[in-house]
Amino acid sequence: MTTRIEVLMPFGEVAVESGSTPCLAARRGSLAGATVGVVWNGWHCMRTIKDELRELLVRDWGAKAVVALQTGTTMPMSPQQLDAAQRGWDAAIVGLGT
Repeated sequence: MTTRIEVLMPFGEVAVESGSTPCLAARRGSLAGATVGVVWNGWHCMRTIKDELRELLVRDWGAKAVVALQTGTTMPMSPQQLDAAQRGWDAAIVGLGT
């Protein structure tokens, strides 16, 4: 089993200055004991992928819990959903299945 996950497009907060590079999102040392959110937009392939991710994250990476959140196909997370995620999740995976 591999001991590393590659994160693609890991942008955190956008830098304030015009033309500057976005800051990278903070990294966790491990997912052991973490609550991981999986955000998906309702596309049919993510129904399967989110369940597979849940199983792998708990079984192979030691996550405490995996929370799946389906948003609308064209809408971002609401302010209430973002607040709940920030308070309750230690990491997030955002998938836009097609």
